[in-house]
Amino acid sequence: MLPYLVAGVIVSWGGGILIANQEDDKKRKLLIVIVVILVFGELAFLKYGRMAVETINIISSIFGRNDIIEYVVLLAPIGISYYTLSLIGYVLEVYWGSYEAEKNPLKILLFATFFPQLTSGPVTRYEEVCVQLYGQRSFDYRRILSGVQRILWGLFKKLVIADRVAPWVATVYNDPVTYTGFYVAVAVVLFSVQLYTDFSGCMDIILGVSEMFDIKLPENFDTPFFSQTMAEFWRRWHITMGLWFKDYLLYPIQKSFFMRKMTKKLKKVFGKNASKLISQSLTMLVVWIAIGIWHGGEYKFILCSGLIPGFYLIMGHIFEPLFSKLNELFHINTEAISWRVFRMIRTYFLCLTFWVFLKANNIKHGIIMIKSMLSDFNPWILFDGEIYELGMTWKDFNIIYIGVLLIFLVGLFHYNGIKIRDKISKQNICAQWIITILALFSVVIFGIYGPGYDAVDFIYQAF
Repeated sequence: MLPYLVAGVIVSWGGGILIANQEDDKKRKLLIVIVVILVFGELAFLKYGRMAVETINIISSIFGRNDIIEYVVLLAPIGISYYTLSLIGYVLEVYWGSYEAEKNPLKILLFATFFPQLTSGPVTRYEEVCVQLYGQRSFDYRRILSGVQRILWGLFKKLVIADRVAPWVATVYNDPVTYTGFYVAVAVVLFSVQLYTDFSGCMDIILGVSEMFDIKLPENFDTPFFSQTMAEFWRRWHITMGLWFKDYLLYPIQKSFFMRKMTKKLKKVFGKNASKLISQSLTMLVVWIAIGIWHGGEYKFILCSGLIPGFYLIMGHIFEPLFSKLNELFHINTEAISWRVFRMIRTYFLCLTFWVFLKANNIKHGIIMIKSMLSDFNPWILFDGEIYELGMTWKDFNIIYIGVLLIFLVGLFHYNGIKIRDKISKQNICAQWIITILALFSVVIFGIYGPGYDAVDFIYQAF
């Protein structure tokens, strides 16, 4: 797989130098288009080729053609979705003149392949890490200990919680016909727990390892389940990916000649405010479809990671003035804790509606599960012990309850500006080591691992 990676790095490095040295605007535009197509072309060919062939076959069958195009499954390099975004971001910043092109190809290679972040991100920008990666390192005992503590926190999320619920969730999702009603409802909620603890736990490990090397990577999560709106949720969830699509796709589309021309035409027909709203909604729709495609070469990703969350954001943007008027009409105290908690719960349940499809085998299975939740009423499984027959005992559920409560409390402190590790670092060295050892043994004692256990890969590694 290395030739793919090296090719992407060489094209980005060489393209950046050519763009920086070219003064003719037309040639610069041609160069940036060629570089982006070449770099993104690898990702599209390896990851989305199958979906393209399937789409062609479906369209052909609709028009009565029976000849089916065969597709050969190709392997893709580890982390191609992440380092591709980073490389494209680098050449775009060079094109826009944000910084000079890097002359040393090995530095671009290191930027793209810094080992902790290679498989699951975060999506880094060149200016964020270049000085750190190429500067001198020094040993700092407190930084090492702080990094170890963050790694243990990530391992706690992954091994104690995410991997504990994974088999139970997989059992229900793989057989939505047998397990219906409240089985599905519990599975959907547990999958949201698994998804967050798996992905954020992975980020904790990555950032902890990087911290030990004196490399500060950007945060990818900021207490997302405390969000009161979908817009706020996506500012707190997978932060680096969201910022990448906003800066390198959303803004360029909004500023493009085509979009400006279309907005002017819409203005003549619908007026200033409506034309602006329509153009913004269309731009957001395009961006969210792109985000869905980035998650994987299947239609379910376009739906659950693109169309549904994009639809929620567009509707929230359109109806925001109406919601404000309704709050005034009914004299709702928007600063009350009860109102804020209600909005947090509402946002969480909206997330569940598209995460159903993220884990489902396909869109059809996702629809079956939603129908099952709404039509089959079997709450007794929560009390008669049936829920403990799918791979988790009542002890496992208790560990999950306590673990989620702990994560909630840590998140609550962080949401209010109190960082637990900063508080720990101010304690005496003996207290710091006691806390670290307790964290280690909580993972060793309660973690899911060992002989006979089928380790569960990080979810976002597959994307």
